[in-house]
Amino acid sequence: MFTSIKAKLALLSALGFLAVALSVSLSYFLAVNEIKTIMKTDVAAVADALEKSVSYVASIKPDALNDPGFKKSIYQVKIGKSGYPFLLDESGTLVVHYKEEGRNLAGQPHIDYIRKHRGSGFYEYTARTTGQDKIVAYRYVPAWNVWVVPGVNKADYFDQLKASFLKWNVGCGAVIILSLSVASLIISRKIARPVEQAAALADRLATGDLTLEDARGQQVSRGELGKLLTAQQAMVTGLNSMVRHINASCHSLSDISETVSASALQVSEGAGTQSRAVAQASQAVEDILASVQLVSQGIEVLAGSAAETSSSTLEMRASVEEVTLNMENLAAAVEEVSSSVTEMSAAVKQIAMSVQGLMDVSSTTGSSIMEMDYSIRQVGENAETTARISQEVLVEAEAGRNSVQATISGIEAMRSASQNTAQVIEALASSAAGISAILGVIDGITSQTNLLALNAAIIAAQAGEHGKGFSVVAGEIKQLADQTKSSTVEIGKVINDVLEKTATAVQTIHEAQASIDSGAALSRTSGVALERIVERVKFSADHAAGIARATVEQGKGGQMIMKAMEDMSDMVLQIRNATREQEKGGELIVATVERMKSLNHQVRNSTREHNSASADIAQATERVTAMVERIKEACVAQRGFGVRIASEMETITHSADGNLAASNGLSEAVQGLAAQVDLLQQEMAAFRTGE
Repeated sequence: MFTSIKAKLALLSALGFLAVALSVSLSYFLAVNEIKTIMKTDVAAVADALEKSVSYVASIKPDALNDPGFKKSIYQVKIGKSGYPFLLDESGTLVVHYKEEGRNLAGQPHIDYIRKHRGSGFYEYTARTTGQDKIVAYRYVPAWNVWVVPGVNKADYFDQLKASFLKWNVGCGAVIILSLSVASLIISRKIARPVEQAAALADRLATGDLTLEDARGQQVSRGELGKLLTAQQAMVTGLNSMVRHINASCHSLSDISETVSASALQVSEGAGTQSRAVAQASQAVEDILASVQLVSQGIEVLAGSAAETSSSTLEMRASVEEVTLNMENLAAAVEEVSSSVTEMSAAVKQIAMSVQGLMDVSSTTGSSIMEMDYSIRQVGENAETTARISQEVLVEAEAGRNSVQATISGIEAMRSASQNTAQVIEALASSAAGISAILGVIDGITSQTNLLALNAAIIAAQAGEHGKGFSVVAGEIKQLADQTKSSTVEIGKVINDVLEKTATAVQTIHEAQASIDSGAALSRTSGVALERIVERVKFSADHAAGIARATVEQGKGGQMIMKAMEDMSDMVLQIRNATREQEKGGELIVATVERMKSLNHQVRNSTREHNSASADIAQATERVTAMVERIKEACVAQRGFGVRIASEMETITHSADGNLAASNGLSEAVQGLAAQVDLLQQEMAAFRTGE
């Protein structure tokens, strides 16, 4: 369908007509909408004007609604050809109407719609009597409770529009369709002529006619179809020249195939002769290879025997050398063991001396810890005294709020108590400082104990199996020393906290004394001063209580340290006993090492003599093995040459067979080529080139 150019142009014309009809329909629809807008604008203008006029008349003459003159003026208002206004009351009665005045239209859709809306708006409906489409605008007049309703018929606006629009669009459509038809006819003629020429030329090509005598005189257009026809003519010219060359090539191929066929026959005969000669040469080479194989087998047996002898000799020599090397290493190891045992014996003696010193230090540390515990108890008692005195001062200060005289007496008592408190706290600070010194001594002892434990662990590791028990004891001493160190660090922190709080308490007491002196001189301001003193005394009491709790904790820590030192003393005693056992074991090890050194010297001399003899045997065996290897290499080389000759002969045989097969295939190919040349000449005879 629509395959020809004329059909396509006809389709184009039909589409143009459809586009014109669509454009006309769209413009008509837009015009109708625009007419509706104009109608609403006109009727709204009339409604607004009537609303203002009726409202004005109602304001100056309330009974004008029944005045015939007023009604006549409403009757005379016209909108378009047949449009008119009317007045409607709330019951649906036409109060003013030029033809149906007094009629009640309640129940009709447009009347009921207007009655429901007290305001302004539009309504479109179809009249029952005339069947015409109408548009009305309504405005409510509150003074008379009526609506002013001007209306207009759509037909008044659309009749004139339809007449003018139909004439204009029909005329324009006819002109456009006629123009499209004429243009399509002209274009179809200009396109059809070159297409028919191209189709005729294609039909001639299909029959094998490559002559252009008829086409050369034809007039070619300048458009795309003209270019297509020109390209077809150029293609025919090229095909004409190609067919001529192919015909000439076919004749040449026919002559060449005859020549190649004769040559292929000669090559086939020569390939057969060559194949027979190569077969004879291959048999001779196989005989040579068999004799070389026998010689090679004998050499292989001889080489195996020589290799086994050489291998055994070398293994023996390697064993002797390994024994010699092991003896040398053993001698060195014996020397190292001897020196290590000597050093271990000296270290054990040093450990014994260090353990004795450790026992002395442990005793001293235990007494120092007892003294520290006593000092801590004193600090606790002083702290409790300070707390008690602070509480008494607090009670006296609160009693001073009731009377100024009682305040002065309380100030004097508080001065005395503050002095005692300062003395007690200073004594507490001094005791705490002593405790810090004791903790420094304990820390030093702990560091020394750690060092001794480390040395004991090193010695235990050197002693091997005999030092396992000593290593366990050294580990427990180190763990105990670490616990002691951590405990002293915690006690040091508590003592530092006590010193800081003591300094604060001393400073607070001095401030309280200054306040007391000022209170004695300034009794009028004693109330304010007493409040400050009460706060500071509470602060001092809290710190005193904290010091008391800290001293309790220090007492517990001191008991733990004493227990740890007792355990450490027991462990030191165990270490001393272990070192005595190690001294005895070290003496036995030294005697044994001396005997090992003597035996090692004798074995080393014997292995050196065996090593010299095995070297001579190995050299002789290596010379025999070298001679056998040279003979074996010569046989292998001879055998390789024979294999290469056989391989080359096999290659020559395959080549000769291939040449024979190729010559046969060449003959067959030449025969096929001759047949194809004949077939090609027959096919090319169908083309007419104009010669």
